Amino acid sequence: MPPAGACFPACRADPAAIDRIAGAPGPDLLRCGMIFTAGRAEHNPTSDVARGALAALAFFLSSTEMTERTTSAGPEPLRGSAAKCADRSRPAGTLDTAIERRLSQGKNVKMTARSVFVSAVAGLSLAVAVLATAETFNLKLASGHPPGLHYVDLLHEWFIPELKERAKAKGHTVNVIQLYAGSAVKLSETLEGAQHGFVDIGGMCYCFEPSDLMLHAFQVLLPFGTPDPELSVKIARSVYGQIPELPNAFNEKYNQTLLSLFGQDPYDIYAKFPVNSVADVNGKKIGGAGPNLPWVGLAGSIAVQTTGAIVYNSLQTGVFDGAISFVSRSQGLKLYELAKNYTKVGFGSITFHGVQINNKSMAALPPEPQQILV
Repeated sequence: MPPAGACFPACRADPAAIDRIAGAPGPDLLRCGMIFTAGRAEHNPTSDVARGALAALAFFLSSTEMTERTTSAGPEPLRGSAAKCADRSRPAGTLDTAIERRLSQGKNVKMTARSVFVSAVAGLSLAVAVLATAETFNLKLASGHPPGLHYVDLLHEWFIPELKERAKAKGHTVNVIQLYAGSAVKLSETLEGAQHGFVDIGGMCYCFEPSDLMLHAFQVLLPFGTPDPELSVKIARSVYGQIPELPNAFNEKYNQTLLSLFGQDPYDIYAKFPVNSVADVNGKKIGGAGPNLPWVGLAGSIAVQTTGAIVYNSLQTGVFDGAISFVSRSQGLKLYELAKNYTKVGFGSITFHGVQINNKSMAALPPEPQQILV
């Protein structure tokens, strides 16, 4: 935190310094704190906190009942850190020098306890009101997956633009830093990244959290379902609605709120060899995300766990001879260059991708952006 202005460190170090200047009883710490906050604002006058602090201070100073009392001796000399503060040279027009002139230009200022209380409460209320109407918010959104994957493209091409557009219509500006392809969190770290606030919003596949989010990948346990992604999402949403423990788990265990689920085109098999029957995959090495490996393992294949980041190289180097995949991902990864046989098996469209927001990040937003997100 930068220094709060030439005289505010002394105030922070010795709250009684303000009372010695004012020469009157009262809530010293409160007055000192407000002035110190305003000093912080002077260093960053465009911030929302600055606007709130300055508004509170202006109201505080303008509405305080003051009486002058002239003394022959003048103000009591300052000592220690307060003296060092008073001796510093500062531009005449700064906020802290204006306050010092108000408080110590050869006169002492007396504030009644009642006026201090009323002014402080009113000023604080005004500051809160100013902060509540803040217009600009910055969020970090991350995913371990790269662009080109269906839900990442939805986040980049629809979710974020839609959030920004709707927030703008409500008078707010939302800036989103987008961090994909593991640049902020890896595939298996997204849940924890959002949980601990390393990122504000995390997009992920629940397939990479088999211990923590096993039940959220329930459709994987029911292959050969609908090939329609839209219907798949509707089915998943229906289950989440009937079993509130599923969405509530994010909030209760992982400090985040589920915002959306994503469907995808159906899973099939890309292979270096023709697949015309179940017997054709018997003894062959087939790669998959993890939860879907039983689909081929129970058919006699040698199941090999993989991710989108390494599937191309694994096919190229012979780690496996085929992969469970879907067209939108396979096109982006160019799997067709190596696995030239695409077999429409009909495993179905699986909804187990989602996006969540850290609860603290959500609470920091005003009601309008919160409503847009949920």
